[in-house]
Amino acid sequence: TCIKGHRSTACQHSDRALFIIKRKGRPITQCSHCRELRKTQKIHVKCNCNEK
Repeated sequence: TCIKGHRSTACQHSDRALFIIKRKGRPITQCSHCRELRKTQKIHVKCNCNEK
């Protein structure tokens, strides 16, 4: 069966367009480097890097 325009692996519909469903939760605001620092060194600072 189709859910919100998405096709499951067993669904055979091809007449409806697919669209992206965003992940649950808050969007990522830190780059991977700052996120890794937060996890390993318990440093929680605002990310000023350009990569997000």
